[in-house]
Amino acid sequence: NKLTDPFNSKIASGDDVFLLHKMKAAGAKISFTAQPETIATTRPAPSVGAFLRQRTRWGGKATGYTDADSLAVAVVVAAESVLLCVGIAALPLLWKPALALYLTKLFADTLLLAAVCKQFGNRRILWWMPVYEIVVAVYTVCVAVAAMAGIGKKKWK
Repeated sequence: NKLTDPFNSKIASGDDVFLLHKMKAAGAKISFTAQPETIATTRPAPSVGAFLRQRTRWGGKATGYTDADSLAVAVVVAAESVLLCVGIAALPLLWKPALALYLTKLFADTLLLAAVCKQFGNRRILWWMPVYEIVVAVYTVCVAVAAMAGIGKKKWK
């Protein structure tokens, strides 16, 4: 049965992602919809520490990914975040490649998020994209390192 342990119960968190992976592997069609009746909401983490623990736990579930598309996205996001951080750290030497990567990522992410922001009526946040790209690159690297080190892996709700 292709849906054996669809929630990957040995890994804290990620049951939604693992279920989607199992459904995709079983041949189900997966798609995105932003219809109001399909949107789920959740409370934000109550503190910065809780937020970072949550994201580290979420990042740690990637060790259980078997879906090739999800793995490819994870590798691309991690690589571009590391490269952007290295470029920023070595700005005097690598300013041209760092700027090229930054602008490419900014353009691609803004295009992707513009449609979502329009759908939800909040285009104002797009003005923060230039700052967001740098903050998220640093945060992504830190969370990935913490997840690989197993920090926050066991603590769940």
